[in-house]
Amino acid sequence: MRRIIRVGDGCVVALAEAHEAEGERSGPPPAGAAGGRECAGLAPAARADCLAARLAARRALRHACRGGGGEAVTIGRRPGRPPVVRTATPACGSRRLPVALSLAHRDGLGAAAVAPEGARVGVDVERRGGVRRSQLRYFATPEERAAGPRDGSALWALKEAAWKALGLAQDRPFHTLVLEFDGSRRLAGVRVDGARHAADALLARPWPRHLLAVVRVDA
Repeated sequence: MRRIIRVGDGCVVALAEAHEAEGERSGPPPAGAAGGRECAGLAPAARADCLAARLAARRALRHACRGGGGEAVTIGRRPGRPPVVRTATPACGSRRLPVALSLAHRDGLGAAAVAPEGARVGVDVERRGGVRRSQLRYFATPEERAAGPRDGSALWALKEAAWKALGLAQDRPFHTLVLEFDGSRRLAGVRVDGARHAADALLARPWPRHLLAVVRVDA
């Protein structure tokens, strides 16, 4: 499994698995003491997801922010908005990192995308074959079903990643976001609230039973 994927334009995607986080003993904690307590208090499956996502975030930040390897990192959640990333050193205290961060996890697998501040990037991890064609009508428009990936899980993952990239609220209907695809079924743009934005995506299969989607949306 490739642990680091460079997408371009300063975007770095890192992958991790829960068993790696359980056995890791070196370097600063991926989410500080508070983040560690948060993972420890969860049920086993949720704890595995939490650990994998935070290890992926740590790896992505190391590669995106050179020279910060000795700092402790905290990731602050914000409902409906990208997480806030801070580093801390005894000498300089806490400072916010100028990055955009998106996290995803499933079944003990984690992914994190880090890009320069202001970038709109989203990441998602899904089980391959987890969405049947008959289920697409519940979240995909007719044009998305006709022009997008034939794999329903891939289409779902792309839409989830685009949703995160745009920072859309969780209570919005999924059909308010429309993905546009080119003749090769690759993502070319997104439409939301009457506005169109150019977009591109990476679809990969870094694990045997799961796929990864990374979406970047232009301003």
